[in-house]
Amino acid sequence: DYIEGHSYCELFEQNRVFSEKEVLRFLKQVLLLLRSLHRKEIAHQNLTFNSIIQRLDGWLMLTEFTQASFVEQEFDVDLYALAVMSIVLLTGCEPQKLYDEKTQIWKW
Repeated sequence: DYIEGHSYCELFEQNRVFSEKEVLRFLKQVLLLLRSLHRKEIAHQNLTFNSIIQRLDGWLMLTEFTQASFVEQEFDVDLYALAVMSIVLLTGCEPQKLYDEKTQIWKW
């Protein structure tokens, strides 16, 4: 189905840095969506800025469930992706600039 709105990829390209209030709103909405999925033992597995759409009314929706799984241990992948996206929204930096591959440490 077509969802009228904008992906967070588009919103990130427009705004680059989001306020703490905006990121908290983003987190709360996505966590509610993930909680609903996880309660049904579904892990999204492909959470990206492209898979989160902000509808015209401001509410968020998840899309791109092609890699979704019914494995309980995979929930941490969704939460890790959400944490990284939140840091990217706050800093305006791509994840590659925030993560040191050699030391495997996040630098923000």
